[in-house]
Amino acid sequence: MIARVAEADGMLSQSRTDVEVVIDRADVADVLAAITGGSAISIIPAGAGS
Repeated sequence: MIARVAEADGMLSQSRTDVEVVIDRADVADVLAAITGGSAISIIPAGAGS
């Protein structure tokens, strides 16, 4: 679940977007193992109103 999306944009900062993802406690070990194994997490916008 996406908990928060924050976009930092200013004259002195680089344009970037931070995303906070919440993972069920039962899935944390699997997610960490996947990331450690070289997998990536991709976030795809679902569109307006979704």
